[in-house]
Amino acid sequence: MDITESRRGWVTVLLTLVGVALYAAAAFYSFVAQVPGTEGVFLRPGFAILPLVGILLGPMSGFATGFLGNAVADELTGYGATTAPVWHVANGLVGLIAGLFVLRLRSSRFWTENRAEIATVVGIVSIAAGFLVVFGDVLVNGMTGSDVLTSEYLPTVFWNGLATAIGLPILLQIASATPRLSTWMKLSTRTAG
Repeated sequence: MDITESRRGWVTVLLTLVGVALYAAAAFYSFVAQVPGTEGVFLRPGFAILPLVGILLGPMSGFATGFLGNAVADELTGYGATTAPVWHVANGLVGLIAGLFVLRLRSSRFWTENRAEIATVVGIVSIAAGFLVVFGDVLVNGMTGSDVLTSEYLPTVFWNGLATAIGLPILLQIASATPRLSTWMKLSTRTAG
């Protein structure tokens, strides 16, 4: 491993920690608007940060951001970091899956020309796939599959999908317009994985 690879690794770790902090802060401040008729599903406009980190920094950074960011937000809001481990894993899987989807696409012309649209679809598909884990609440909390589907899974996928559809293209545009981050995106395109 040369110095450039080592430096890139540390930058990825630092940017991942920034992602964790941003995601935790966004989640913390969005715990004020619970979706009526749900089991702890909140409107989370900052959710787009999670697939963004997976897309820009890779699957492991995406998983760390979702898992740790959600745990920190739960701790900050008083729920406790260990209260809902299934949901931490679900959030982590969203970042992981988004990063995995984009790994092969990043160097293609198709990605370059359609990044916002592809990222939005990838983000929404990642949400639908990653949050399937919440059906673990059937075992963990004794809920029925029907209860999980209607009061947790579908509202979470809908509202987080909406936040991602609106926020992710905006965040990608901001990242592309930020000179240092734009340079990092080009570097990580060649090395992420």
